[in-house]
Amino acid sequence: MLKLKAILYNLPVFETFREQLFSRRRVPVRGISGSFLSYVVNYIYELFENDLLVIVPDPEIAEKLADDLQTFVAEERILYFPQMEVVPFDEGHFAPAVQSARLKALVALLENRHSIIVTTPVSLLQRVPAPDSLRKQVAHIKVGDALDRDFLIEWLVEAGFERVQIIDEIGQFSARGGIVDVFSFESDAPYRIEFFDDRIESIREFDVLSQMSIKQMEEVRLVGRPTEETAKANLFHYLHKHALVFLDDEERIFKIVKDWTDHAANKLQEKGVLPQKVTDHYLAEEELRTHLEPHRQIQHSHFGIPPKEAIQFNVHAPHAFRGNIKMFVQYLEKRL
Repeated sequence: MLKLKAILYNLPVFETFREQLFSRRRVPVRGISGSFLSYVVNYIYELFENDLLVIVPDPEIAEKLADDLQTFVAEERILYFPQMEVVPFDEGHFAPAVQSARLKALVALLENRHSIIVTTPVSLLQRVPAPDSLRKQVAHIKVGDALDRDFLIEWLVEAGFERVQIIDEIGQFSARGGIVDVFSFESDAPYRIEFFDDRIESIREFDVLSQMSIKQMEEVRLVGRPTEETAKANLFHYLHKHALVFLDDEERIFKIVKDWTDHAANKLQEKGVLPQKVTDHYLAEEELRTHLEPHRQIQHSHFGIPPKEAIQFNVHAPHAFRGNIKMFVQYLEKRL
C-alpha cells in the first residue's frame, strides 16, 4: 500500500495537483473513485499539515474513507464525525454511540491540531456545543493525582453522568468504597478508578459485560454531556482558520442540505412552531456557505465542472461482473 502511494504521488497528475493547490483557493478535480479518494485526501494532508475537513454525501462512504485513511495516518489524527440518526426535531432520542463519536471528534479538535475530519452534510448542519463550553466538560486524571473522591463524584453529577449501581452504558458512573467506575460520554470502554485516601492509586479500562479489567491506564480523559443550551456553535468553530475543505460532489452536498432543512421546517410546522426556528438547531444553507468561503477548497465533481477546467485523475471503479462469465470473457477479449 505504501509502495503504491509513492508510485502514485510521483505521477504527473499529482505534480499538477500540487501546483494548483498552492496557487489557487478553489481547485476543481474529477475522476476520483473508490479507495483512491483516501490517497488524494492523504496527499493534501501531507502537503499542508493542517486540519482537513472532508465532506462526503454518503455516510457509508464517509465511514469507509475514515477507515482507509488509517493506512496512512495515525489513528488519533483521523476523526470521523457522524450524523445523528434522527430526523429533524425528533424529541427524546439519544443515540449513545453516535453522540460518543461526535464528542470524541470535537474534544480531539480542541486538544490537537492537524487532523483529518471526515463527515457528511447532515453532520455539519446540527449545531454543537461552543468550544469554551465543551472545555468545561472535559477532565484529565492520571495515576498519582491528588483528587478527592467526593469531589470527582460531584463533578460527574454536574457533568451530566447518571449514578447507577452497575454501569452498562455510556454516560453512567457508580461509586462504592474507594472505587469509582465511569463510562465517559466519548469513550469506547468504561474506566475503574481506584483511590487510596485522596490519591488515585490505579486506573483500569474494563469490560462492561464481564466487569473484568482489560488493561491498566496511566491517564484518562473524562468528558461530560453538553447541555442543549450550549449547542450554539458548529464544527467550523473547532477548525483552524487555515484548514482546508475537500467537497466530494458539491452539488449533491447542497441538495442534501436543502432537503434536510426543508424537512426540518416541515417538522416544525407540524408542531406549530415557526419554520424560522430551524436555524436554532441547524445551520442554514447560506450560513454553511459563509463558513466554507474562507477556506481553501478542493471540489470533486462528477458532472458539475467542465472537464477542461478540472484536474483529471481518470480513476474508475473496477468492473463488477457478478458471476457473469460471458461478460468477464468479453471484457478480457477487448483488452488482449
